[in-house]
Amino acid sequence: MCGKINPETLHFRPITERDFDSCQGFSCNNTSMDSFLKQEAYFRHISREASTTLFFIGEELVGYFTLCHKKIQLDEDDSGMPNDDSLKHRDSLDIARIAISETRQNLGIGEVALRLIIQLAYIINERYITLDALFEKRNWYRKLGFKPAIQEEYQKENELSLVYMYLDVYDPKLLDDYFENP
Repeated sequence: MCGKINPETLHFRPITERDFDSCQGFSCNNTSMDSFLKQEAYFRHISREASTTLFFIGEELVGYFTLCHKKIQLDEDDSGMPNDDSLKHRDSLDIARIAISETRQNLGIGEVALRLIIQLAYIINERYITLDALFEKRNWYRKLGFKPAIQEEYQKENELSLVYMYLDVYDPKLLDDYFENP
């Protein structure tokens, strides 16, 4: 397939028990992500540890994301203090998992899913979105506005091959507009 997907063809909804068969047939070409969806996602969802949202085109499961809340972690300066002391005790909406079906990758589905996650962050009044990006996907997340929280992870591959990143959804222009145009 070539081109981008029409976002209006995607339907998002929370995972349910009736999604078992769809989840068993899902593959994103990452064993860990596939196994999580097939074996853990529904349990974690109903036990309220995390929330998994599935997305479909028609009846076809084309992806999912799992969200939870975490404390934000930031890089430390030479004194051992986080670069921005006001952030070290803040919560974030953490993207614990995001995966697109192997046959539907590179069609813009992940970008549509991230826009939905950003909308959800606004709805629940969460300023920061965090994630552990696969090392090979870090530039894709950066293109979408995410920043590395720990610069060394971004620059060289580590043993886990993950890069901790965050997105600040705060828009100071909205506040400026509010005070300028009461």
